Amino acid sequence: MNIQVNRVAGKLKELFAGKIDLSDVNGDKDKAFLSRSLALYGIMMNTDSDVDTVIQSLTDGYHDNGIDAVYCDDDQKTMYLIQSKWSNDGNHSISQGDTSVFISGISKLINGDFTGFNEKFEPLKVFINNAILSTDYKIRAIIIYTSNQKFSDECQEVMRSFVDNTNDGIEIISYEVIQLKDIYQSLADKINRTIMLENVGLQDYGILERNEQEIGYYGKIPVSTIANWWKEYGTYLFSKNIRYYKGDTEVNAGIKSVLMNEPENFLLFNNGIKIVADKINKAPYGSNGRKFGVFSLENASIVNGAQTTGSIGEMLSKMQESIENAYVLIQMISLESLATDMNDKITKYSNTQNRIENKDFVSLDPNQRKLQQDFAMEGIEYYYKSGYTIKDEEKSCSIDDVAIAIGCGLSNVALVGTIKSNYGKIFEKIDKPPYTEIFGTKYSTYFIWNNIQIYRIFESINTDYQKKSNKLHKLISVHGNRFLLHIFLNVFSMKNNLNSCFLTEIALDDLRNDIRKNLPLIIDQLVEIKNKDFTDSYPANIFKNGKRCEELFEKLSQTDIYISMQKQDVMV
Repeated sequence: MNIQVNRVAGKLKELFAGKIDLSDVNGDKDKAFLSRSLALYGIMMNTDSDVDTVIQSLTDGYHDNGIDAVYCDDDQKTMYLIQSKWSNDGNHSISQGDTSVFISGISKLINGDFTGFNEKFEPLKVFINNAILSTDYKIRAIIIYTSNQKFSDECQEVMRSFVDNTNDGIEIISYEVIQLKDIYQSLADKINRTIMLENVGLQDYGILERNEQEIGYYGKIPVSTIANWWKEYGTYLFSKNIRYYKGDTEVNAGIKSVLMNEPENFLLFNNGIKIVADKINKAPYGSNGRKFGVFSLENASIVNGAQTTGSIGEMLSKMQESIENAYVLIQMISLESLATDMNDKITKYSNTQNRIENKDFVSLDPNQRKLQQDFAMEGIEYYYKSGYTIKDEEKSCSIDDVAIAIGCGLSNVALVGTIKSNYGKIFEKIDKPPYTEIFGTKYSTYFIWNNIQIYRIFESINTDYQKKSNKLHKLISVHGNRFLLHIFLNVFSMKNNLNSCFLTEIALDDLRNDIRKNLPLIIDQLVEIKNKDFTDSYPANIFKNGKRCEELFEKLSQTDIYISMQKQDVMV
């Protein structure tokens, strides 16, 4: 056995001894144990999960469809799908055949098809379904093996093609290859996970004092330094934090946008990073002033700023060149002289600040106040500031109700993709579309409220439909909810005047009956179109892509069911 492989085997046996079920293995149980341990360790390398947590994720066995473990991380909003291969001699990679089976298995899972999977998937179904039905979840396919042999060009091409076709322009799935050297290094880090940040260059720094005692420093550092930390340590940087990097969220998209478009202003716009360390040492260099200082941090951890760190690291790792003149504020706190509970307190209170979203800035738009007044004249409460609670849907609505009901009701079907994929983008610039298209002054209170009523009726009926459907029908109902809403709003608006008075209860009942009748038929038609024209596309991505929404709507508009809907009388 290869010496590195032998050492990895020893550590995996320490971690997983007596914890892995091998009752279904007829052949080499030792190799099966190591292969299964490796799959689980692949999860541990990417998450903060312990052995007892990941052990529930094991799916390896007969009819696993190439997927040896499945783990859904709610913190990172990521579903990890693992394929592992144990090689005693350290000379074998994953074959193209194994890769193809893995891809086939992933494809079935993300389309909600569990046929042909073994019973180990049964207790994981609820987690897998939650992940594939969630608009926030990403999928991470991990191929891990005990060899430094290259993942072949043929296998890479197969994986890349699958990923590209599934993503269809919007990243929802990615893959990673973990080799022996990575496993070996990770296990070594597990033994000694102390992070030593050496030669940290802090510019324009100041001293943090408490009770006239020096406890830390603050200043600015280049974003390239943060990127290097991310490259070397990854999520280990957040060992004492309450959350990991969450990926492509609205907040992180904003961080990356500033970094890309206004790097010189990054220092002004970003809240910065806070690090705690067991001990901080300052080098003699630069002792004559505070323009520049060099520091070392023992057992360091980022306790606030995980999203900033991850966004910087992820973005710079994909760029061919570094970003000049971009700095980030940083606080470095030494725990050496503080009470033992201060680490937890610093972490807790540094992460309980209110999150500010683009939507919060609409309070600066005078049209929002006017809309509130117009609704009030009709006896309807309108909430446009964060923190609201809808107490009575019959007499109140919110800015989100308006954004979705009016946005999805516009003739621009591509906007439906934006609402689904990046809802916060609507509120990025309150003086430009799409915000002005939705919250302009051209819509009457009647029109807005009627659209909201239709939206709420549709949501209720669509939710009931989801409880009775499965597989692709359910995926389209969930991920295509805004697209489906667009269809009904446009049909109803085209045939009826929603602008002159409030809809009567009789009219609303007609609407309910029409949606109940036609929703299953429309979804059946969309399933047929998807299977014929978008074979390799993941449903979530179809409905997040404006161009795909336009293509799908064009095909749907030519079908008998859609043409029939346009002719039906649905209101009185």
